[in-house]
Amino acid sequence: IPENFKRVTPCLDSVKDILSIQDAIDSIVEITTEVKPDVVFIDNISAIKIKNDTAASALELMLKVNKLKKSLKIPILLIGHTPKQPFSEKITIDHLAGSAQIAIQVDVAFAIGTGSNNARYLKQLKCRDAEIEFGEDNVIKLEMTNEGMLRFKTMGTTQESEFVQSFDSISSDERNQRIVEMHSAGMSIRSIAKDVGLSPSRTHDIVRGVRPPDKPDTIDECTMDDLLF
Repeated sequence: IPENFKRVTPCLDSVKDILSIQDAIDSIVEITTEVKPDVVFIDNISAIKIKNDTAASALELMLKVNKLKKSLKIPILLIGHTPKQPFSEKITIDHLAGSAQIAIQVDVAFAIGTGSNNARYLKQLKCRDAEIEFGEDNVIKLEMTNEGMLRFKTMGTTQESEFVQSFDSISSDERNQRIVEMHSAGMSIRSIAKDVGLSPSRTHDIVRGVRPPDKPDTIDECTMDDLLF
């Protein structure tokens, strides 16, 4: 870790405790006054107590962060998370977890996507004062390396379609492997089935590895309701 990188972690009585919006802002002000950083990273916004699905609460957070950015005169980078994404879907700013107010209020937004074989890429989603340079036709290819610490190495640019592949264009064996990977990543059987165009019962059996890929469905939907969740 670089010597000029300062990491601060709030002391919470319980892992279930999270900071209120004002507590978080006050803590950042106190730390930046002492350290005088060139940039602030907040990793991640889910540690701040807001109701992400409530526009008013998310707006309050973003307005305070923007005010803080202007008063400190330094950039503030917010790190958030997206729900598990299927490999066949391109990333959009709408995938950012939480209220749309978060995406509306930021000046710049970008995302790290994951494609097949765990390949990674960087995509620019929003730029308020300039044109988007690294959109879906020009994403940045990334390679994860470990040179004393994990980091990404840029490997040129390409189209996002290189990472996002339709299930109709791959073999059944590769499709089944993707299904298993999606389930391991936390997606539900029903969500996977909808994405790949199979029935939930067939998707369930592929995940369990108990039925050949071309065998007809044999489990009725009533039974599947007990298996999906």
